[in-house]
Amino acid sequence: SIRFGKLESNKVKNLFDGVIRGIASYGNCVGVPNIGGEVEFATEYTENPLVNVMCVGVAKKENILRSIASKSGLYMVMFGATTGKDGIGGVTFASEDLDEQSDESRSAVQIGDPLKEKILIDVIAELNERKLLKGLQDFGGGGMICATSEIVAKKGFGAKIHLDKVPLRDSTMVPCEIIISESQERMLALIEPADLQHVSQILEKYELA
Repeated sequence: SIRFGKLESNKVKNLFDGVIRGIASYGNCVGVPNIGGEVEFATEYTENPLVNVMCVGVAKKENILRSIASKSGLYMVMFGATTGKDGIGGVTFASEDLDEQSDESRSAVQIGDPLKEKILIDVIAELNERKLLKGLQDFGGGGMICATSEIVAKKGFGAKIHLDKVPLRDSTMVPCEIIISESQERMLALIEPADLQHVSQILEKYELA
């Protein structure tokens, strides 16, 4: 469900073209078909278009993973794309009004990598099929600090995070930036310590960090 201003405006035309190409490009690379959608045009959306995207999937009940640490002693393993400065403050930026100064906050916008996302889908399917995952959490708003705390706090546990082991694509990042970065295409898995080597071998096969 997407809303734009009137197409008589060149600015709206550029926004319309960019949004449509973005949806199509990411969806095609990941392999997720667009099976529905609607678009309307109204002057109220001239400066700030509205883009609502939802992905719906079907899974067998026995294959569903929860984002909960069911017991203590599990390892948390982050895998997927490397961590960068993109997406720092992304949730805050998403709620701001956009104006001429918005370009200054460009680093708050995450850099998507649909091909990496397709690899993530495949590796999660294999790890789950081999019963190596005890829980799974995505990195959303707040990055690592939110993902790690959410997955352990539901059962009242804590966690130790080794920031020095996080693969970075920007060596100048400081601990605070690493832990709040919202870089996309990253997942957090809960695994048994005895399965770490097996999980690492599978991740290496897919060339994931």
